Amino acid sequence: MTTAQDQKLSLRALIALAVGYALAMLYSGGLKFLLLSALLCAPGTVPFVMARRQHAASVFASLPERVVFGTMAVAAVAGLCGLVSGAISV
Repeated sequence: MTTAQDQKLSLRALIALAVGYALAMLYSGGLKFLLLSALLCAPGTVPFVMARRQHAASVFASLPERVVFGTMAVAAVAGLCGLVSGAISV
């Protein structure tokens, strides 16, 4: 193996470790904190959209971006509904 291949392998291992850790944290936090964190992240899409438009780039260029945005938007709405109805308390 060359050094470049070793670096790619190391980077992929690090990425896999980071994704596994993030998934474990989401699982251990539970649905309540997932919905609340989605509610906190939702306003961040406004500056994201503004910056992409300012640079004349498409807002959600790829399918994964659209899927992540849609999922986060649904989770944010569910979190807001839970807070308003009292099903989720802070």
